[in-house]
Amino acid sequence: MKHSPKQYAAALVAVLEKKPKSERKKVLKNFLRLLTVNADHSRLDAILRESEVQYLRKTGTKKVVIRSASKLSSSVRSEVEEILGKKLYIEEKISPRLLAGIQILVNDDTLIDGSAETRLRKLFR
Repeated sequence: MKHSPKQYAAALVAVLEKKPKSERKKVLKNFLRLLTVNADHSRLDAILRESEVQYLRKTGTKKVVIRSASKLSSSVRSEVEEILGKKLYIEEKISPRLLAGIQILVNDDTLIDGSAETRLRKLFR
């Protein structure tokens, strides 16, 4: 281990933001080779998570994970954007277990839980 995931992430984000989209695939292939040569390929998950955090912080973008029982309608998506702002990276996850409602996780630390499952659990406590 020559470098920490934060160091790898900072280097990757810095290089990718300077390259046009057409060259980013090549950069990523070279980055994966570097990890293999340095015997750090097993840390790829941590490096990618940290890269995402650094990129979102640098661009002022919020990461929003929305779990719902079915695909979000465009109106719900618009409401989320209206409430949280336009600079969002939205990841949708379908979870039929929720039955109804949605759960919204903002920047991996703020949970807005409007699911029927949670409401029912609170009701019967």
